[in-house]
Amino acid sequence: MSLATERDICVSRVYREGVLTSCLVSLASGAVAGVVAGIVSTPADTLLTTQANARRRGETQVTVLDAGVAALKTDPLGLFRGLVPRCVLFAATIAGQYLLYDFWKRLLKVSPDDIVLVLDVFADRLSFYDDPTP
Repeated sequence: MSLATERDICVSRVYREGVLTSCLVSLASGAVAGVVAGIVSTPADTLLTTQANARRRGETQVTVLDAGVAALKTDPLGLFRGLVPRCVLFAATIAGQYLLYDFWKRLLKVSPDDIVLVLDVFADRLSFYDDPTP
């Protein structure tokens, strides 16, 4: 056997995807995506909640920009209140979605080649694939 063939065999054994590996990758990537989504969306949600509470109390029309400026002046870290439960919720939800995707993909035996074929079917029907230059 040549050196290249032996190396290819070793690499394919190491990177062969098993069920456990697939589940762990789905869980880890879903958790990371959920934590990032929680970190990114918490300040905006906090500002929208502040605005809604001000309207309920009957205060003058408070914009999100005004609430943001006030929050940055008084308590900038207050924008991240409730971050941990939000990250846990998002991480669990997205990891579950990734696991379901992998489960159904394995159950229905969908390969990457099958997905490409579906996209190729629509390629001639979608106008944004057309080259705009003559």
